Amino acid sequence: MGLEDLNRKEEYVRRAIAKSEHPYFGKFQQIVNGNLVLGEDQREYSLFLRKDPFGTNVCRISEVRAKRPRAIGEVVLEIKPQEECVFCPPKINEDTPEPKIIHGHGITNETPYEIVSVPNLHPFSPDHYVTIFSSHKPNLIDLTAPDLVAYVNSLYDLANRFKRNGALGMWDFINWGPAAGASQSHPHAQRGPIIEEMLGSDMDSVYSVRESGLVSKLAYQRGGDPYENHLNQLRKSDLFIFESGGEGGIFIYAPLAPKFPHQVDITVKRKVGNVLQLEKGERELIAGSMLGVFRALAEKLGVTDVNVVLHQELFHLSNKSHYRMHWHIMPRNLNSMAGFELGVGPYVVPFFPEETASVLREHYGGKW
Repeated sequence: MGLEDLNRKEEYVRRAIAKSEHPYFGKFQQIVNGNLVLGEDQREYSLFLRKDPFGTNVCRISEVRAKRPRAIGEVVLEIKPQEECVFCPPKINEDTPEPKIIHGHGITNETPYEIVSVPNLHPFSPDHYVTIFSSHKPNLIDLTAPDLVAYVNSLYDLANRFKRNGALGMWDFINWGPAAGASQSHPHAQRGPIIEEMLGSDMDSVYSVRESGLVSKLAYQRGGDPYENHLNQLRKSDLFIFESGGEGGIFIYAPLAPKFPHQVDITVKRKVGNVLQLEKGERELIAGSMLGVFRALAEKLGVTDVNVVLHQELFHLSNKSHYRMHWHIMPRNLNSMAGFELGVGPYVVPFFPEETASVLREHYGGKW
């Protein structure tokens, strides 16, 4: 690691230390200092304990790890060839179940851009669908704007379908790449309804219910809009990445307490609880923003595999709360979960999110 990189990482540590004194972020961060004896040397270290303001996750960042040039335990797994892909013709017509839902959203060279949803052969939730992108693109960098527009619009289609069938809400995620748990190299999303039995469970799909409850509690206790206050604090901090102008825009930032290294979050700026409240132009804006984050992570930070998780409000509460729907984009090839995360709970990440935000701000050319 060169002197310039080392100085940058030292700067990220200084900024992280400063957060412990910040009137807003300080409430969610604690620094534990200690000493190590290595032979005749005694070394000091700092451990940063961070809690997400609106979530249930806690992360731990070691100052020593964060200064290393690469994450520990980088995961590289083989991508399956296209001829083995069940999501490509002719296998998609022969080997995937019925009924198929054809989403005709997006236009490429004046040709309808199809994205298909099929029932999952191995469901872990009622009415569980797999939404299959139109073409085989195993590399994150190969995605295009029509791919992401079709993804967001098909989300809107299925949300309407689930609501008509009496669902309370909807869960949605993308596993991209083998390190993120994807069984197919062909890009696809998984979706399903939130039903009564899921509420109060430990499923990540209902974290939005818990987050919404905390937002409502804070609004009641302190008055005002706690989510708007959160965005204002992020806007003035070194976690900020980019935002589009106007109330109907989007806001991109690195979360204070990420689950995985170089995690990026995208939220809607106005009070939009779920996808059914998004206008068509807003859906396209979100798709473009997601594409931009994917490319920045791939080109600047070596991300190849990601989980993309949507958190949104229950359908019947969307007009009553301050909650904003948002996506968590979580890289998975830079480290892997180990016994600590599985046994205790807090996430161990090898990079400060301040570093993530700095690299992506430079990519976007945003204000800073």
